[in-house]
Amino acid sequence: MLFTDTPAGENSLSYLASGGASAGAILGDGTVGLAFRMSRVTISKGTDFGIKVVITSKFNGSTYTMDNIVKGYDSGGFKFDANGYQITIGDPIFQVAVGAIAYVAGNRTGSVLISDAEISSNSVLLTFTREDGSYPDVELAVAPNNFYVDILYLTSE
Repeated sequence: MLFTDTPAGENSLSYLASGGASAGAILGDGTVGLAFRMSRVTISKGTDFGIKVVITSKFNGSTYTMDNIVKGYDSGGFKFDANGYQITIGDPIFQVAVGAIAYVAGNRTGSVLISDAEISSNSVLLTFTREDGSYPDVELAVAPNNFYVDILYLTSE
């Protein structure tokens, strides 16, 4: 395909840069109505017990704060599994999720933590591991200090 920079041409750089006929659409699988979002999930020691989670928006994302979360907590779109190494964030905190990528963006715990994100029942499931593949107890890992995970996720608005 030849690209020219003529204002009226459908193959012009101006037309393509403006989004052309698909302005505002996320291209990929062709599904209409998807939105990219990015949030930061900061996990620290709870004020009195458990963990504290603060979710802030980095781009078109969600916000949420919850303190003193114990293992096994499951309410209002947030779940801290009894296993201690998985956190699920769903609707209404994150709208219906269809895809996600996550990475540990900052770690002050003194332990190596690796995050993995997958979609489970339209929610973002974060699973934490150590570099040897074993599972950490997140509550114990954050006792000395916090860590945070950036999540880029795709929702069906």
